[in-house]
Amino acid sequence: EPQQGTARYGCCALLCLTYRCQYSLVARRFEGLGFRSLENLSFGEPNVKVKMDQAIWARRARRLYSEGPLFARTLNRLRPFILPMHQIVEAVPQDSHVLDVGCGAGLFLGLLADSGRIERGVGFDMSAPAIALANQMANNLPDSARVVFLHQTAEDEWPEGLFDVVSLIDVMHHVPREQQRSLLRTA
Repeated sequence: EPQQGTARYGCCALLCLTYRCQYSLVARRFEGLGFRSLENLSFGEPNVKVKMDQAIWARRARRLYSEGPLFARTLNRLRPFILPMHQIVEAVPQDSHVLDVGCGAGLFLGLLADSGRIERGVGFDMSAPAIALANQMANNLPDSARVVFLHQTAEDEWPEGLFDVVSLIDVMHHVPREQQRSLLRTA
């Protein structure tokens, strides 16, 4: 069960995932700040069921990213095979409000909205081309009003509101080591 955090946004869960080799290091820092453990997310070798789940999410991503630059479309279509997206999506409580820090092209919020998992999602990223692709992807959602994508940095004022989940997926390796703890506290 998610625990009530003391975070600025009153989130009940913080999903902080990065490359496999950095997971244990980030998880220790994350848990040291008083957030719940992510030990239920497996980063081991996938079994047959996991591969089927990955294929399902990859098909969704393919439909969502039907337009845009070829490289960016391909990257987002393949991400479910790189990241355990099926487990991350299941970790988000139904009808949540989600803030995705460093959202890139919006894949996580797009999959959450497409599956009807979230009530509202706000994502921000410092890359203008990524945000443009995220907004383009949102047009392929059944209800594009559920998600908003903003071009801003983590140093800018964060979006207002209460969020049930704050996610940082493949973000921490871009943040200088001395700023990582501060970013997690803000989240």
